[in-house]
Amino acid sequence: MIEESQKKLCVTLICARDFEDHHKGDIVVANAFAHALADFTNLSIICLSSNKEKSFFIINNQRIQIFKIQRPQLLEIIVGVIKSLVTLRPLQYALCSNKRVKKKVIKHLKELGSDTTISITSRAWAMHLGNVGIYNYVHLVDVLSKNFDSFANNQKRYIKKLFYKIEARRLKKDEEIINNIATGVWQVAARDNEVDKPNRIIIPIVYSLIENSSPKEKIRTNEIVFLGTLSYWPNVEAVHWFVDNVFPIVHKSLPNIIFKIAGKGKIKLDSRVYSVPGVEVVGAVTNTVYFLSQAAVIVVPVHKGTGMQNKILEAGWLGKEIVCTKFAAEPFNKACKEGLRIADDAEQFAREVIDSVQNPRSQKVMQAWARSVKQSYSVESLRKHLSKILFSDI
Repeated sequence: MIEESQKKLCVTLICARDFEDHHKGDIVVANAFAHALADFTNLSIICLSSNKEKSFFIINNQRIQIFKIQRPQLLEIIVGVIKSLVTLRPLQYALCSNKRVKKKVIKHLKELGSDTTISITSRAWAMHLGNVGIYNYVHLVDVLSKNFDSFANNQKRYIKKLFYKIEARRLKKDEEIINNIATGVWQVAARDNEVDKPNRIIIPIVYSLIENSSPKEKIRTNEIVFLGTLSYWPNVEAVHWFVDNVFPIVHKSLPNIIFKIAGKGKIKLDSRVYSVPGVEVVGAVTNTVYFLSQAAVIVVPVHKGTGMQNKILEAGWLGKEIVCTKFAAEPFNKACKEGLRIADDAEQFAREVIDSVQNPRSQKVMQAWARSVKQSYSVESLRKHLSKILFSDI
């Protein structure tokens, strides 16, 4: 725990989305940060929203104030895009920042007396540009320049490919500026081939499972489950790869097995997926914990993307059998990887899925692994990490 003698910093989290959009990756990070910071800081939150109402939420009996700023409207966005074309600023920043937004953010920061800001993503940094506070940190979450570069490589139409390439370059330049101005720049993960930013601090996503939300009955089913945003192209590619290359092998050995595909967002799966025997596209689920807990095995066949796979943490906390690619497992620590079944080749991936259904590890073994995952990726571990960083810079 944090020593009582330490000074309470006045910290403000800044988000480029509504703080109540809990399913969004950057807000998952923001929520974890809020729970970790509430105990040892005077915390406030500034976020964009469709309305301008103030709100509050309670963490450990502490009332955290949320200041909501109306996100840029259509005319403001059009003006912002035109200005971005002239200034070579990332075009997407027009969706989250303009003169009005910056003015309101800076006003709130000054009124709060905030000496430390933590911007969740570079979009949130664009809402104030570090103009208030002694210490200004940025958590890039998924490194947008790498994301847009990957988007570009995935496009078939030249115009779209060119747009994403140009935006990736603009974002990379902006990230370099942030590196020079911000007190510290953080990421959720680093890949083995990322050696160009050695000074970046890795602060992984953490997961907090409410024990009561986990079903008391351990029902074993014949279900293989994939959970992820179904409009995000790396997830779409992952599902297609699994359905085309892995599931036929699994279904041949286990004819009664069902592959359930679930997740939020506009479903962009190819129509052929719906006609494959044994495959069910569920779409959005109201209780992801319950959904994952009912599966015999969770698959994460992702080969591209950035950041960490939240679904691995969710399933890991539940002590579930997980089969994933080396790419999906790469950002996690040794303790977490030890419980994962990792395979890249389709046949090997299928063998791991079949074995996890037919010969699952004991509940005792899986619960011990779940405890190690919880210890590594908990709010308490994040609290200690943030306290060490923030107080070392005072």
